[in-house]
Amino acid sequence: MPLSIDMGSPAIYGTHFYSDSNYTRINMVNPANYSGKITSVEIYAHSAMTGLKVGTFYVVSGNNLTCRDYVTIGSVGAGYSQHNVNLTVGVGDYIGFYCASGLIRLNTGTYPGNWQLIGDYIPCTNQTFAVSPTSIPMSLYGSGATIAPTVTTQAVTGIGSIAATGNGNITSTGGQNVTKRGVCWNTTGSPTIADSKSEEIGNFGTGAFTRPITGLDPGVKYYVKAYAYNSAGYGYGGEVEFTTDKVAPTVTVQSPTDILPTTVTANGNITALGGENAITRGFKYGLTKADTWDSHDPNGSYGLGAYTRALVSLTANTTYWIRAYATNSIGTGYGEWIQFQTAAEGVIPTGTNLFIAADLAGYSYQLMKSETDDGYPFTGYFVISTDLTNKSGLAYYKRILDIDLYLKSESAGTIEIYVKRDSEATWVSVGSVSLIGTEDIIVKHLAPDIMGKHFLFKISATNAFRFLGVLFHYLPEGER
Repeated sequence: MPLSIDMGSPAIYGTHFYSDSNYTRINMVNPANYSGKITSVEIYAHSAMTGLKVGTFYVVSGNNLTCRDYVTIGSVGAGYSQHNVNLTVGVGDYIGFYCASGLIRLNTGTYPGNWQLIGDYIPCTNQTFAVSPTSIPMSLYGSGATIAPTVTTQAVTGIGSIAATGNGNITSTGGQNVTKRGVCWNTTGSPTIADSKSEEIGNFGTGAFTRPITGLDPGVKYYVKAYAYNSAGYGYGGEVEFTTDKVAPTVTVQSPTDILPTTVTANGNITALGGENAITRGFKYGLTKADTWDSHDPNGSYGLGAYTRALVSLTANTTYWIRAYATNSIGTGYGEWIQFQTAAEGVIPTGTNLFIAADLAGYSYQLMKSETDDGYPFTGYFVISTDLTNKSGLAYYKRILDIDLYLKSESAGTIEIYVKRDSEATWVSVGSVSLIGTEDIIVKHLAPDIMGKHFLFKISATNAFRFLGVLFHYLPEGER
């Protein structure tokens, strides 16, 4: 809350009055208790006044005073009057007046008295006044409140791509010490403390200060204001602007997809532009971490987001290194190197292991054949576990393109096929097969196009079904 300011002596009908006019007179009693603004002046005129001026004064030395601020009120009638004003006042200032004609009442009691000088000395600078022989103060009173600090904003310095330094100066505390100071900024103009800010808390007087401006984006124009706070509120300096430096784009690379023996799809992502759109984007790759080959989009204007390129003429079953890149007018940004392996060409090895859960008799095709329904539906299933390899070492990634299922035809029913890969926790549907057919054996083709190292296939149906066999078509892919 603002603090109340008062100066001078109450405007009352005292026992005496000055008997002459055309004087500048200054109350020596009750100097201002705070700096800020005088918003109200009260005066008690013994007779009507003309050419009335009221001002605030501070002592330079001895009886030499300077008028800090003043207002012209003009004519007032005899008696009490109050006037709304806007006068700057410093702590320790005194209130005074001048009138061309008319008389002012004096207050009561004996006080330090008044300074006076014949003539109009509002305004004045380092003017020597005489001490009035009358020691009774005048009926002239001013009141107001402290105000928010006064601040200026200087040019931003130390400008980089993501940070800079804000500069401000508290030129007036507004009558009480500042408890917060800082700088605020945005990208739209007229920033306030509701926007981004950098602030320090303490007990501050007048003077210059700096604050770090961080968390910026490259190549962006920002608007900045310095500010300071006391109990009367916030004071802001003027607005300045600056633009951060541009940098090369930021890029990431993801694992290639659609891996075949001689082609893959490379995947990259521009995650930060660096201040302007990229001119081109692409991939560098080789047999080592070297930019042996390049595949890139034609020159254009590319913003944030994912992009792909088809890499062709690769060698089957070969390890490559790849990284993404993007270029703007500042330079080129690269992602990290990652490794991938092209698929091997071949067939399912002889001796591929298939682990099939069977019934107690050991015949999976007899599963549930002897069960009866008794009028209630029930669900049965078995699971095939396989890594599609006859090797005892680490398994390769395999891409299963096709599954051919062989089932005994029934008069009714449908089976559902699900898969779990590697460490997956839930079953994922691959497809379904109707058991109704005109032939004794039903052959059903599914095209799941799924990839993994280890597979669980769940064959499930309501009520009885007879499973005869399955054929997997796959391509070896990736690395161990």
